[in-house]
Amino acid sequence: MKKTILLLVAIFAMVACGKSDDNKDGGGSGNGNSSGWALKILKSEGVTVGAVVIQYSTGETYTDSSQKPLTKDYVIDIKGGEPMQVAVGATGVNDNSTLTIQLLQNGQVKKTSSSKGTILNASL
Repeated sequence: MKKTILLLVAIFAMVACGKSDDNKDGGGSGNGNSSGWALKILKSEGVTVGAVVIQYSTGETYTDSSQKPLTKDYVIDIKGGEPMQVAVGATGVNDNSTLTIQLLQNGQVKKTSSSKGTILNASL
């Protein structure tokens, strides 16, 4: 199972590197240090997160492969502005298991992605 999750992380990292930045407004101030962006992984009984990958437009990547049972909501502060790509891989106990992630800016939901089943992958 761990190999599967690591493979998914590698795939998402490669996909993120090739994604164009065509949704940016082009304001150009570059002040990403206090952008207020965060990734929220919603509580889901029986689901364990195995990998989180955040790719920035600068090429930097944040990766967390520690096992986290979703007994509560997890919020990860995103440093450096809006992420270009976010991917979360998890496992569920049955076909009704659900993984839901949200991209927040200043506490407001900007994007949401969900996955259902025993092998869960959500990306933004």
